[in-house]
Amino acid sequence: MNNQLTRYAPGSIRELWTIAWPLIIASAANIVMIVSDRIVVSKYSNAAFQAMSGTISWWYTIYFTALNVALVADVFVGRFNGSKDYKKIGSALWQMIWFGLALFPLMLVVTIWAAPYLLAESLQQLGLPYMRILLIAIPIPVIAMGALGSFFTGRGKTKIILYISVICNIINILLDIALVFGFGPFPELGLTGAGIATVVAQTVELLLFSLLIFRKKNSAVYRIFDFRFDWRLFRQGLKIGLPNAIDCFIGGFLWASIIQMAALNVSSEQFTILFMGQTCYLTLYFMIEGVGQGVGIVTSNGYGAKNWDMIKKNMRSWMRLALMAGALSFITMVAYPVPLIALLRPTDMSISEPLVNQTLFTMWLWLLTDAYAFNLRMSLTAFGDTRFTMIVNPLCFTVICAIPSYIGLHFFHDILCIGTSGACAYFASSAICFLRLKKQLARAQHSI
Repeated sequence: MNNQLTRYAPGSIRELWTIAWPLIIASAANIVMIVSDRIVVSKYSNAAFQAMSGTISWWYTIYFTALNVALVADVFVGRFNGSKDYKKIGSALWQMIWFGLALFPLMLVVTIWAAPYLLAESLQQLGLPYMRILLIAIPIPVIAMGALGSFFTGRGKTKIILYISVICNIINILLDIALVFGFGPFPELGLTGAGIATVVAQTVELLLFSLLIFRKKNSAVYRIFDFRFDWRLFRQGLKIGLPNAIDCFIGGFLWASIIQMAALNVSSEQFTILFMGQTCYLTLYFMIEGVGQGVGIVTSNGYGAKNWDMIKKNMRSWMRLALMAGALSFITMVAYPVPLIALLRPTDMSISEPLVNQTLFTMWLWLLTDAYAFNLRMSLTAFGDTRFTMIVNPLCFTVICAIPSYIGLHFFHDILCIGTSGACAYFASSAICFLRLKKQLARAQHSI
């Protein structure tokens, strides 16, 4: 069986793009699922829009922390595919499925007892029911995108992810409109309706992945029904995934705390603009996430095949793609941001156009630096060097972003400090991780 990922030269920009573009579109579809909630809710009421801003940051923190562990399946599948150990792939998936299932009791505790303490008082009335709906369902997308999705992404079969994401995104958008505003037989549920729509779409996503993967034809080649708990493999997955998860949790916790502090220290107008800017950032994040996943897939396969030249070529390729993504995001966020602003502007509140433009510029700087930092982290993850990123990224974010943001919000009541300090933090993280990756490559070549 040929384990070459595409028909193009290994490590080339064509190979990376062939793998990445379905992931980019799939990521865009998943992000549109989230952004569509924000657009619909912004047209419902500014109060609901603001409550969503304080809530969704905590959901991101917990969801992506868990997802960083589950995505270790991506690394394992890539390595096993690169080394042609195909019969180990099924067991790798199941270890992360068990991890996702184990999250249910934990999320029940967080939903019932911890959730009320996470939101600023002004956001609780509308935000708490929405938060509880999303938190209790977190294991569903973790298993779907983290464990089951890795069966396709780790082998370079990324178009499946695209098709499923588009289907579920359409379901989410239709349910959003119906449940937020009330349409036909559906009641008007406001922000709570947006949460229900998201969970329903995520459940459909899980079911579709399951139907495609758990089939007899996958049993012989990949042993897809090998559901035994393998402590050795599970522990190896935790060893790789936990550092990235801890890194993600620290960064997410600090960001969510910044949002709560902003709710307490800036005007209602500034708080709305901050969430608009963060949403524009998220709207274009699909380029970073899609390319980054592609980088991880190519690097993992190169690592499994011990093809270090392929990894070097891939590194040059993703740097060029990241630069192109930065140019595209500059057009949509800085040069001509009118369409994004029009989509997210709450209908019952006036906002300052100059402040919106300034906020979008700082968020664009953050997006650009994050693109390089994310790709470097994915490359180091493929090498299993996640302990390093666990130290570097939280340290940079805490010292260079979180502390200056807290000072700026508390003493100067200014939201512009957030995007500026965030860009500086990711620039520093990128520089350090780049040097580390070069060292890892040199060490790997020397060990041959």
